[in-house]
Amino acid sequence: LGGFILALAMQRWNLHRRVAIRLIGAMGTQPARIVGGFLLASALVSMWVSNTATALMMLPIAMSVVELIPPHLRSEPKARAFGLALMLSVAYGATTGGMATLIGTPPNALLAGYLDNVYGYKIGFGQWMLLGVPVVVVTLPVVFFVLTRVSVRLGKEEVPGMSELLATESARLGRFSRGEMMVAVVFTLTALGWVFQPLIASVLPLVSDTTIAMTGAIVLFLIPVNLRRGEFVMTWDAAKKMPWDVLLLFGGGLSLAHHIEKHGVSKYLGVLAQGFDGIPVIATVCIFAFAILMLTELTSNTATAATFLPIGASVAVSMGQNPLLFVIPLALAANCSYMLPVGTPPNAIVFGSGMVRLPEMAKAGLLLNILLVPIIVGLVWILGPLVFGIEVGILPEWVKR
Repeated sequence: LGGFILALAMQRWNLHRRVAIRLIGAMGTQPARIVGGFLLASALVSMWVSNTATALMMLPIAMSVVELIPPHLRSEPKARAFGLALMLSVAYGATTGGMATLIGTPPNALLAGYLDNVYGYKIGFGQWMLLGVPVVVVTLPVVFFVLTRVSVRLGKEEVPGMSELLATESARLGRFSRGEMMVAVVFTLTALGWVFQPLIASVLPLVSDTTIAMTGAIVLFLIPVNLRRGEFVMTWDAAKKMPWDVLLLFGGGLSLAHHIEKHGVSKYLGVLAQGFDGIPVIATVCIFAFAILMLTELTSNTATAATFLPIGASVAVSMGQNPLLFVIPLALAANCSYMLPVGTPPNAIVFGSGMVRLPEMAKAGLLLNILLVPIIVGLVWILGPLVFGIEVGILPEWVKR
């Protein structure tokens, strides 16, 4: 809830749009560079704002770039390829960036909530970023390569009028408003609070990621932009745009996960999964992650994560493994819906533009699905011991309690 209010404040004062335009402008005006700029901007914004809001914000900017191409040339193969790559960069950037933070995508937050509820194991915001940011840093170049070299081959000619368009968009935003500056300050302090939460908690034990998020959200309602007119950085009218459906889905997901655990369903399935004993652990994790990734192409990623996190944890425990070794890749895989419009809202949004055909999205998405599972599992295997103290083949004490 706190993260959503911070994101709504960014949207209200157009701070996220300014960041995106600056990033895109810094990348250059060649087709591949423009695609890279949109991919990076979407990913960066999506770390803090919902992937749906990110895609909705970036799509009109991407459409205005496509409109720079003369109408009679838009049906040409090169122009079509550029438009396709640009649309997909918005969707894939928004999906990829969310993996970096606990508030970036619901499965990440659901994972943290599940581990806390069932095992009393807390994942810190900054702690997650030590894994999530490297995952995004490694994944984005792969997505960029697929979009510009494999699924689509882009030319090197500069897009005419691009510099002027960005200058116009930047001029439209004007100078930093007081509201925009206040949101930037509160957002920065909140993010720093999340990153340094363990250090702060050693002095103030009641400080958690939740209290930091809610403090940042409440402060936004208290900072005046124009006291004479009674205008504040955040208002209830602006907060009414809260995606309550996501919050309810998240709460329902935690409830579902709790009862799957409580009534022994996860343990039963964990026992059934003992047939995996003859398969290397890393291969078992890859199989589970790929199965969930393909399932989430057709279902809600939050519901999928809520259903399978308890099962993954029980399978891990039945094999004598740290549950984190299974549930972290599963949560990340549940987010990686690149293939179908129904898989994730950003895909549906760009598909609705009419510039992306279903076979084109499915082709690029399937390749990314295949590539991303070993990348995610590999990074968890490498960074898990450093960030979360995971030891392969050893059941941690917090599971035995």
